[in-house]
Amino acid sequence: MQSVILLFLLIGLALPTEVPIGCVTIKNVESGKYLAGDFKQKNNFRYIGGRENESEKEFWKVAKCDGDYTLFNTNISQFMMTEAVEIGGERAVYTVGADVYVHTKKWKIIPQGEHFCISNAKNPGCLFLGSFSNTYSKENCQDCKEDQYKWELTSSYFYSDSDSDSDSDSDSDSDSDSDSDSDSDSDSDSDSDSDSGFDFETPFENKHRNKCC
Repeated sequence: MQSVILLFLLIGLALPTEVPIGCVTIKNVESGKYLAGDFKQKNNFRYIGGRENESEKEFWKVAKCDGDYTLFNTNISQFMMTEAVEIGGERAVYTVGADVYVHTKKWKIIPQGEHFCISNAKNPGCLFLGSFSNTYSKENCQDCKEDQYKWELTSSYFYSDSDSDSDSDSDSDSDSDSDSDSDSDSDSDSDSDSDSGFDFETPFENKHRNKCC
């Protein structure tokens, strides 16, 4: 009996940790900080920072894509990507809108024990938090085995088609009610939006802010 139990334990240890599909929080093992979209902006891109407080953590939607994964921040509705330029073996990591075409939106999520290494599919490297808690990808980091390169992905809510249908129905009702109000405010809103340099939220994005949908 003891040999059977030992066999099951060995099998369990040998099985790789499954990558969670759906909504997760992403927490750095070494620092304990959560990845979150930043409101600092560079052209069409936003920085990604580390947040210490539980109240500041944000959800990322993990989805399969051509054998790799995409990481979508549900708070600001943008995808994680790397910069093309490498400086000193490091690349800056940003978020970018779905309408902006870049080649570096796909990621590999590699089990490391109970945690994960996150590496860009086009520009391989280990995701980590660098200076000022900004996010970078590090080349030649020995298979991301150090804790600064390891991430804890904690599932929060799994996306389903039924959720999508119910949300779209409710959103269409709320959008129709708000159309008349938004038309009267469109002139003033467009002036403020163009000055800020940010894409402001749609009613759907505002409704689901900090919620995995």
